[in-house]
Amino acid sequence: MGSVDSEEKPEGKSERTVGFSTPSEPMPAKLPGLYRELMVRYPELAAAHDQMGQAAEACGPLDAKSLALVKIGMAVGAGLESAVRSHVRRAGEMGIAQEEITQAIFQGMTTLGFPRTMAAWSWAKVQWERDRVDRESSEPDAGGFPKGDGDARGSGEPSR
Repeated sequence: MGSVDSEEKPEGKSERTVGFSTPSEPMPAKLPGLYRELMVRYPELAAAHDQMGQAAEACGPLDAKSLALVKIGMAVGAGLESAVRSHVRRAGEMGIAQEEITQAIFQGMTTLGFPRTMAAWSWAKVQWERDRVDRESSEPDAGGFPKGDGDARGSGEPSR
């Protein structure tokens, strides 16, 4: 039996959307603090968690976008605010439109009920606002400095 690397993957198949310990993938800029602590204090446990995520993603034909929307739906169903926000952020980073994410969330309306669905939508909207603020604060101002980074200006002269 060949290694996973030598096997062909179905077209459009996800390479990796969860986990953070794969050598081929840089560590995401935003990791929850508790997960970073887990990685430092219990690296074997974090690695096993990541391997399980990889195996779950590789076990079928779903592409990365479908997997991301399924994960949002599962987090909504479980009522996990931080997981909804995390998966909404990651879906946005993948280029999934807010309208698509909203539609995925609204699928809970008849199964989970109006209150849980509206709560999840509000969590997504909080995340989108955080993402907007992050984008705006990282854009350079007229002087070429990141907005909101007054300390980096030093004497006011651009660095060379």
